[in-house]
Amino acid sequence: MDRMVRVFAPKGVADGIVKAAGLLVFVVVLNIAFETILGGKTAADYGIESLVACSVGLPMIVLALMLLRHMRGLQDDLARVAATDMLTGLANRRAFMAAADRIFGTSGGMMLMVDVDRFKRVNDTYGHAVGDICLRAIARHLRDLAGDDDIVARIGGEEFAALLPHADLDRATAIGTRLADGTPVGEAEHPGVTTLRVRSSVGVVSIADCRTVSVMMRRADEALYRAKRQGRGQVVVWTHGMEHGLAASPHLAAM
Repeated sequence: MDRMVRVFAPKGVADGIVKAAGLLVFVVVLNIAFETILGGKTAADYGIESLVACSVGLPMIVLALMLLRHMRGLQDDLARVAATDMLTGLANRRAFMAAADRIFGTSGGMMLMVDVDRFKRVNDTYGHAVGDICLRAIARHLRDLAGDDDIVARIGGEEFAALLPHADLDRATAIGTRLADGTPVGEAEHPGVTTLRVRSSVGVVSIADCRTVSVMMRRADEALYRAKRQGRGQVVVWTHGMEHGLAASPHLAAM
């Protein structure tokens, strides 16, 4: 059903006219073939019945195409909602992993794993409403730093990821450094708070150093954990010396 909607739903006015005309010709030809089988018809009869078929079929075809276009719009909306993190408007983990699967191996580039430092303390001190404002501010900051072709996502809790398919190490670390230095949260008006600035720890990995998407995610997490262990608010680039794996969760280190 989904495929039928994608194929037949008109993409615009011109496409709708072409599809309506094609379906109308199909209806007329089908009517002529049916009448030929029955036999006993004159050329005038064919002309009259074809005209009737057009007058009856055209409104139905137009209505069907309009319904298909509406259904396609609903499908697009549902797909967009399923792929979006509702709090920040970024891609969610599912969409990020799907995008990574599509581009992995087709280009080089870098990946960043970003985790907000001491986020539990923000929630405990100022409340979850301010925490949500902080997450939205970091999402905007990361999106502003990334390019049009980059994939930015919130992959869970206070953790974000960015896939930079055309970036080199210098650009990736520059973006990471901006995030590590802190994101100003100007919206967070709260008694006793004049300026709230949240810092992040960032792990960076080269896509070329990874065999699979799961390896890429694991190595980015390893670099992030190293950044947490070394004092937070900094960028660590994954190297082969970190191949031993994670000794603990970066989320535990962020508490």
